[in-house]
Amino acid sequence: KSAATQLSSFEPEAASQSIDQAQTTATGLYNRADIFSFVPILNQIPETISKVVKLTATIRDINETLKQIKSSGLGMVLGSDNGDIVGLLKRLRNNITTVNNIAGDLRNVASGRGMLSAENSAQYVDFNLKSSKATEGLDALISLLSQPGDTHLLAVFENHSEIRPSGGFVGSYADITINNGRVKDINVDDIYRP
Repeated sequence: KSAATQLSSFEPEAASQSIDQAQTTATGLYNRADIFSFVPILNQIPETISKVVKLTATIRDINETLKQIKSSGLGMVLGSDNGDIVGLLKRLRNNITTVNNIAGDLRNVASGRGMLSAENSAQYVDFNLKSSKATEGLDALISLLSQPGDTHLLAVFENHSEIRPSGGFVGSYADITINNGRVKDINVDDIYRP
């Protein structure tokens, strides 16, 4: 699997090696890119490689943030870990935006030089759409967890043995109270009790 597939599948540990290799390669190229600045037609190469280095560093930070969320996120939300889940989600959102911007810049450079294939252009469009959806989802989650005061969420539990159009008979529910990014209270009750 590629690092992108592993990250989108929430497998940051598996993505680490690929990301580290990409960053090492990009940094090595950047350290040798000065030789291109003397040839006028090639003078954009160091700047382009610099963007790739920043891109790989930002992807590495996304990976590290996902590792933190995966290992401690639930504890942060439940209050057993003193970490800041909202801060991590904001960092993740900002890094996704940065990656999207750098990828757009690199796409424009490749397109301007006539080096962007139709396949790569389609991949960029797909990536742009997915990153926009991820940013929108993170914005909604951050907004929900950052609300001042108590926020109540409803969770319903369905019994799939008693089939209904929604999937199953709703026999019980939970009122989950969130305050400052943490679960404050969970009340589970039967639908027959008002």
